[in-house]
Amino acid sequence: MSSASLEVIPLDLTDRDNIHQFAQVFSSKHDRLDILLSNAGVVNLKELARTKEGWEIHFATNHLGHFLLTGLLFETLVATPDARVVTVSSGAYKAAKMNFDDLHWENRPYARIGSYAESKLANLLFMSALQRRFDAAGSSAKSMSAHPGLAATERQQSIGIGGWLSRVMARPVSFGARPQMMVATNPDLPACTFLGPRFGMWGAPTPIKLSGLAIDEKVQEKLWAVSEELTEFQYPKATENA
Repeated sequence: MSSASLEVIPLDLTDRDNIHQFAQVFSSKHDRLDILLSNAGVVNLKELARTKEGWEIHFATNHLGHFLLTGLLFETLVATPDARVVTVSSGAYKAAKMNFDDLHWENRPYARIGSYAESKLANLLFMSALQRRFDAAGSSAKSMSAHPGLAATERQQSIGIGGWLSRVMARPVSFGARPQMMVATNPDLPACTFLGPRFGMWGAPTPIKLSGLAIDEKVQEKLWAVSEELTEFQYPKATENA
């Protein structure tokens, strides 16, 4: 019988200082990272909320926090053979566009579904741009993404889509976790695979073809530059011997 050793390190993705502290603690104990599964998420908050930096909470938690965390662990990921970074997104990305002039909802009426969708589009833009950084570094690491469909998590039931209909229609959490687990562990999936339920919210995990802004390299790189500026962190550049 196999056994697992679990270690918990506190992490607050809305706090830049705490993200740096987490990365320092992790790096002091470990010299490899096989799977980074960025699953933390804020969904459809009724009221506009901000971090101490003034960042809108959906964008801060779902994208900027993961962007900074991955960057601080980037060198460890590059040094780990066949490492995987899985950024959890959603089919809601199709309803979004990146409002670079107002990412934090300062000049437009707050829309909770819209802010969530923008953060999920950001996840997919980040996935592709991250893979280019892995490739440039000569690393075997893969950047991937997945979405759970409609899963019966407490947060989804109370704050997300909510309502009695979603509680009846949602699949168990174990089904929602399958796409993430598969994309994190299946050795045959290519980089930048986006895995989700076959029928959008339900069904067996299957690769999903991205469309629209999610595949726009210019938008990917613009978001990357903005994210580095906001987090005040630049990813390590590829070396000549990489």
